[in-house]
This record gives sequence, C-alpha cells and structure tokens, in this order.
Amino acid sequence: MKIVIKYLGSMTGRTDTFDPAQEIIAGREEGCAIKYDADRDDLVSRRHVKIVANAACPSGFNIVDLQSRNGTFVNKQRISTPTCLQHLDVVQLGAGGPEFRVEYDPPPAAASRPTRLAVPSELSAARMTREAAIPSAAAAPPPPAAAVRPVGRLTVERMLGESFRKVKLESNKALWIGVAGIVAVVCVGVGLYVYLQRTSQESKMRAMEQQILLQKMDQQTKSEPVLEAQTQTQIAQLEAQLKAAQEENRKQFSQLALSGGSSPQSASASDPQADAQTDAQSEAYDNQLQQALQQFSSNDMAGAMRTCAALIQMDKKRWEAYALAGRALNAANQQAQAKGFFLKAEQLAPAETKPQIQQMIAQMGAPPPA
Repeated sequence: MKIVIKYLGSMTGRTDTFDPAQEIIAGREEGCAIKYDADRDDLVSRRHVKIVANAACPSGFNIVDLQSRNGTFVNKQRISTPTCLQHLDVVQLGAGGPEFRVEYDPPPAAASRPTRLAVPSELSAARMTREAAIPSAAAAPPPPAAAVRPVGRLTVERMLGESFRKVKLESNKALWIGVAGIVAVVCVGVGLYVYLQRTSQESKMRAMEQQILLQKMDQQTKSEPVLEAQTQTQIAQLEAQLKAAQEENRKQFSQLALSGGSSPQSASASDPQADAQTDAQSEAYDNQLQQALQQFSSNDMAGAMRTCAALIQMDKKRWEAYALAGRALNAANQQAQAKGFFLKAEQLAPAETKPQIQQMIAQMGAPPPA
C-alpha cells in the first residue's frame, strides 16, 4: 500500500506518492516531505503535521498535529490528539489554509467517501424534499428509541489528552509564576543589601569625621591650659615688677626726703603737705595700674590703653604705664607704636628692670598668648 497526497485549491493537480514506512511531515521548513511555500502559505507552521503508521487504526495510519499555531483540521473538524486517517480524508492546515486529500493505493476494501459537510443552501433543499416525501408528521410511525452509543477508545484518548494538555499548561503557568516571584524576591534582596551597604559606609564615614573632630577639640582643650598658664605667669611677673618698682620709688622718695638739707633744720624744713600729696598720687597711680592689668588679662586691650593713657597723664615719670601700654599695643598688632612705648619705659625704668623691657622689645611681633 502506498499513500497518495492530492493537493486541492490553488495546487489542484499536483500529486505526491509516499512509502507507508516513511514518516510524512507537512510544513514550510526545508526537508519536509510535503513542502509549502515559506512566504505564500503563512498559515502553515514550519513543522505543522505528520502522518505515521499506526496498527491500531483501521487504515493503518494516523495524523498528528505538531503543536501548530493555527491548528489542523480533518474533514473540517479540528484535531488536538493523534487521529486515525481514513481513505479520502481531507486535511486542512489552519483555518482557511491549504488542503490535501489522502488516498491509499490500493484503497481499502470497505473504503467509503467521508461524510461531506453540507452548505446551508443544500440543507434547505434536502429539508424541503424530505418534508414533501412525508405526508404528515402525525401519520409517521414513532421513531425507535435511540440506542445508547458507547464511547470509543479514541474519544477517551482524546479526552484524556485534552485533560493532560490543560494540566500541563496550568503547571507551566504556575512554574513561570513561581520563577517570576523568585526573581522579584532576589531583586528586592539585592537592592536592600546594596542600600544597607551604602548606609553602613556613610555611617562609618560620619563616625570617622566625628572622631577626628573630637581629637582636634581634645588637643585644643589640652593646649588652652598651657597658654592660660603662660599668660598667668607673665601677668604675675609683671605684677612683681610693678611692686618692685613701686618699692624702689618709695625708697627713692625717702632718700630724697632725707637728703633734702645738710642739717636737721633743713630736713625739718621739708613740706609735710607735699609729701602727703605725693603719697596719695602714688597710691592712686597704683590702684589704676592694677585696673589696667586686670583689663589686659581679660583681653580688653582698648580699656587697658585708656587706663594707661590716664596714668601717663597722672605721672609722666613712671615707667609702668608705658610698659603696659606697649604690651597692649603689641597684642593689638600695632608694633610701631608699641616699640615707642617700650623705649620710653626702658628710659624711665630702674636699671634692674631694663633687661626685662629689652626682652619685651625683642619678642615684639610674636602672637599674644590666648
């Protein structure tokens, strides 16, 4: 027996004959036994359908749809499972696609043409002819009770195949949903990890900056007591120098009072009222000098300068106000004026105080202690 494929439609007249042992595949792919045009027959899949031998079928062959996009129709009925292929069955590749008729050579002994699908006009004509042949519906004998038609094995196989196909589709759908969920969870996890890493790095950087700032503040705090101690030492030295100068002035005033005449009469001739006035002026000078020292130690350089100016007006022969004014001007970065006051203080100061004033002049221009 051979399988004869007779093409219908635009390919009417073309015939192909195949060996029954050969697997016949129809499609647009190169190498298909039944080859269709790749551009013109675009309803046909690349591997659309195949005809294979099957001893379970009466004809010995069945037709299998290869999961084509547009489906396979046998005698206008779409198939989804392997179906027995009878003599003269018409196969269509896709709704509206190309068709071919299957014939067996030689044909089977009990071969009969397949049931033809009637068009609406033919159905109407057949119905009118049947009604004309029957006189009356009431006179017709009642139809015999329809026998229950058993379900065939192929129908069961088709139903099972359809069920399995649906289960497979649902399983594939659930699998893809699960994969998508896992991918989404992984993406969220990676994003969260990157965010936490960046936040951790920023926190470490802020902690390092705060640590450096604390170290600088600690160093500055430790250095401030040293500077303050140096300032207090310098103020104490200056106060000691002032006290020594005041004592020296008192001694000089006593010597001058004692050497005022060559006899007790000349000594007694000194003016007690003038001596009292001098002592009061010296005490006032010392008090204001203490005020100027306090202003200098509290960084009130302008106030210290005003007090020193008043002291110089009070007594232009004492060196202490000149020296303190020079220190205040030096602290205010007015070295030229400060040097003039230092030189005036050096000129008026006693011999034991001059080296200290000269040292102030040598250090002039250095930043003042905090």
